[in-house]
Amino acid sequence: MSTRVILPALSLFALAVHLVFLGLLPNRWNQNESTDYIKFYEPVARNLVQGQGLVTLDGTPAVRYPPGYPLILAGLIKVARSSGFREPVVLRSFVALLVMFIPILVYGITATVFEQRVAVLAALLWSTYPFFLWLTKQPNSEIPFILFFFLAVYLFVRSMDFHRFAAWLGFAVGVSVGEASLIRPIALALSGALLLALWFCGRVWTPRQRVFFSALLLFGNVVVVFPWELWACEKTGHWILLSTNGPPSIVDGLTFVLKERGNGDTLSVSPEVRTLMQEVKDQSEQLESTRAIAAFLAKKFEKEPFTVMELILLKARRAWYANDTRSFEHWIVLLQVPYLLLAAVGAVVATKLGLRQRRLTLIVLMATGYLWIMTIAGLSILRYMVPAMGLLMPFVSLTLVASGKILYQWTKKQEPTQLLART
Repeated sequence: MSTRVILPALSLFALAVHLVFLGLLPNRWNQNESTDYIKFYEPVARNLVQGQGLVTLDGTPAVRYPPGYPLILAGLIKVARSSGFREPVVLRSFVALLVMFIPILVYGITATVFEQRVAVLAALLWSTYPFFLWLTKQPNSEIPFILFFFLAVYLFVRSMDFHRFAAWLGFAVGVSVGEASLIRPIALALSGALLLALWFCGRVWTPRQRVFFSALLLFGNVVVVFPWELWACEKTGHWILLSTNGPPSIVDGLTFVLKERGNGDTLSVSPEVRTLMQEVKDQSEQLESTRAIAAFLAKKFEKEPFTVMELILLKARRAWYANDTRSFEHWIVLLQVPYLLLAAVGAVVATKLGLRQRRLTLIVLMATGYLWIMTIAGLSILRYMVPAMGLLMPFVSLTLVASGKILYQWTKKQEPTQLLART
């Protein structure tokens, strides 16, 4: 079937699922739960629109997070004011447009190495993925981040699959990574993960071509990010890594067990891990930099290696199902496990199909592993792993399509026996 038919159909399907989801969502869950949006993103965006610059409510430079999402919000607010539409309508429409476009990128990533039916099913699976739909219920930075994250991976995969060396794609990948970084700082070192994949799977290129591609990728990233770094340095007096929220986020991720749920309960962990978290909390005023936190954990690892490893493994596990409120996590696990198992089987199957499929598998594993590490380093919740789940959908789809083929062949073999039984 022609992509001229498939791509619009995928977009319309994604939009329909999104609208049905919003329509069925109970009112008590339809509220904006993002404190970052209320306390930072929206006020900064309104200050931009009013000509006050990139500042927070109290007039200080807005460096807690990168400027990407506030700039997007400011543009949407201006569109609402100039068009006469209500701001919520414009914001909802923007999210809906991204919901329609992102599955096309999932299709594109998959279609580079797999047959069309696998690519179509991957896009459909992503459009119905419950935790992506959950993110679409309110304005947040995750949705535009996913767009640029998938775009970077798509362009990177396409560059590997081109018959001829296309250096310009390296620059385009770098720009996409830079845009993603300016929306969410979790993409800070994504270029490194992609370049690592390049040097493992780009053997069809000469070393000189790989060096040139790598340089262009890094250059594209720097071109986008460096103006922000200069501005932030001028305002704060020192260099920052995209935002100033890194150390507080890491400390938050090391003390999450100590926070009570809505019903007053806390998460059950070993006494050793709870004691370690309490020590982090008690020394939080001294842990104001990534270096200080790393030094603290290194000393603790020397004295209590098993306790530190237990904490890291706990965070690694919870990255795939946890949420801020620690509610419904058992149900989330039940929903997540089938996706992860099917993705694992599909990745194994893909490595048996040929060089191009193995290459995509490596790229996806590198990008997924990168997001996993960054999520473990910060607050280990599923929200930060949703983009990685999108990259795993091609393998989920591959498993389902391959299983369908096997089942079909098996039933065809049974037909003669069934025919004899009838006669």
